[in-house]
Amino acid sequence: TTLFRSGYAGRRLVPDGGKWVFPRSFPKSNVLYGHHRVDPLAQRLVVVECPWGVMRLAQAGVPAVALLGTALSDRQAELLSARHHVVLMFDGDPAGRRGALEAARRLELAVDVTIVELPKGCDPDDLSDADLLARVG
Repeated sequence: TTLFRSGYAGRRLVPDGGKWVFPRSFPKSNVLYGHHRVDPLAQRLVVVECPWGVMRLAQAGVPAVALLGTALSDRQAELLSARHHVVLMFDGDPAGRRGALEAARRLELAVDVTIVELPKGCDPDDLSDADLLARVG
């Protein structure tokens, strides 16, 4: 499996079709956005859905990666299983809640997992530093 270390992220200004999109050939199931920037010795890692959540958490000094969606692939689960503790902080919408529960179910045998439920309609990048830090411990 190829591990991509670079790429791009773009956000749509028009809400039709979602906030962001990738080229059809982009293998997002093989990528944990920001994984190459996280200290390999860090035992706790926050997992979010999108690159903006990773950037927001990085501003607050919290190591984070993004799935680039709500579905955890086998390759992403393999990369996350090297950590001791994974904190799932998906968006506060039905898809995010379902995705976090499914990811926790898949990871719970390999790592310690915590789910942080955000308020309805809230994304990690909507929160203040203090609120982010309070939620991820």
